[in-house]
Amino acid sequence: MRRLSFHFFLPIILGVITLSPLPCSGDSFLERFRSHTTVLPKDELRAAWVVRYALTSQDEIDRAVDYAIRARFHLLFVQVRGRGDAYYVSDLEPAAGDVERPVDEFDPLEYFLARAHEAGIAVHVWINVYYVWSDHQNSPPPDHIVRRHPEWLVSNQDGVRMDKLPVSVWQGRGIEGYFVSPSNREVRRHIVEVIQDITSRYPIDGVHLDYVRYPGIDFDFGPTERTAFALRFGVDPLHLRDDVEEKESFSGVPDVVGTEIEALLDSTYTEWRVSQVDSLVRLVRTAIGKLPLSAAVVPEIGTARVAKGQGWPRWVQERIVDFIVPMAYNYEPAELVRLVRTIRRTVGAEHLLVGLPVFDGRSRYLGYSVSLLRQEGVLGYSLFSYNELEKEPFSVRFLERVFLGEPVESDESEESPESDELEESHESDESEERETPRE
Repeated sequence: MRRLSFHFFLPIILGVITLSPLPCSGDSFLERFRSHTTVLPKDELRAAWVVRYALTSQDEIDRAVDYAIRARFHLLFVQVRGRGDAYYVSDLEPAAGDVERPVDEFDPLEYFLARAHEAGIAVHVWINVYYVWSDHQNSPPPDHIVRRHPEWLVSNQDGVRMDKLPVSVWQGRGIEGYFVSPSNREVRRHIVEVIQDITSRYPIDGVHLDYVRYPGIDFDFGPTERTAFALRFGVDPLHLRDDVEEKESFSGVPDVVGTEIEALLDSTYTEWRVSQVDSLVRLVRTAIGKLPLSAAVVPEIGTARVAKGQGWPRWVQERIVDFIVPMAYNYEPAELVRLVRTIRRTVGAEHLLVGLPVFDGRSRYLGYSVSLLRQEGVLGYSLFSYNELEKEPFSVRFLERVFLGEPVESDESEESPESDELEESHESDESEERETPRE
């Protein structure tokens, strides 16, 4: 039993190793980028996510780039694959349905790159990886991944594959929409081909991965995935999700082994899920070569790993990605500092941009949060999202106070008369789908 106990604690020991801090490289991508950008001032990096709705026409793109110039953003994460579709010329996935003109007449990504590069702004293409459909009113087009390969979609612990229920049902259960399976090799091959297609066609400055995770702890329990795990480890992973009293015995191990072996197998299954997501990130890294690679990630390390199969500390520690952007959307300033200190100790400040929110009235915390994080040695921030910022006429002046003005001593001093109006306008439009990289 002593040997068994050692194996029980082994995942915990490995977890501690995972959380060990990295030595400062002194030559990270973000540090090099900051030193070479032509957008001033460059004492800290300013980035923003640009949701795909800003790519539907030339006028929308002009508005986005003009705003970024005025707000002095160095880097934009531009969403070119939102739901298994393409805001660019593609032979692999259907063109986005909301672009005003056919892509052979107007290529949104090509035009966005030309405008942004003219202003010295870097563009990293933002790819929603496993999340492929969310429209609860319309069906995917015939050439969409959901229609062509429904067998690629994840199943829940009841064995229900996502396409067997309407999107609205999953959304009612807190799941964003349809996801394809991280453990499916064909899925990984397709996603890598999509990214390679983009990098071969366009002079992009980097690749930014989002929704590179499972939709939740209760997915994927499809027959192929269950069989693969059972063949390797001798147990159906579905049994590991059942209540203890309902667990079925499995071949080769007597029922009396107790909770230690159950905990070990459950930890093994968590690691297996993490390894499936890791495989895709590694493949993308190989496919794009030295092009900068980043990911929007679930900020809490434990939640990311166990619930989502997202082991992002290893991505940074093994230099698979150049930096991460934790989506710290639901933290008040004091909690945000605690979170960032943990992440900084884990991956190093030089591999970190902090994702900060400006939607649903959260902009009232922005100035105070930035002033606190500056004291933590953070290299910069990414705001979610440009699409929210540009709705308000005061937003550029607001950002000038936040990023270029004096440090703010409290969040109340950053509150503006318009911030109440901002919060009310969001509350009055709750029916609008809000595309976010939030997890």
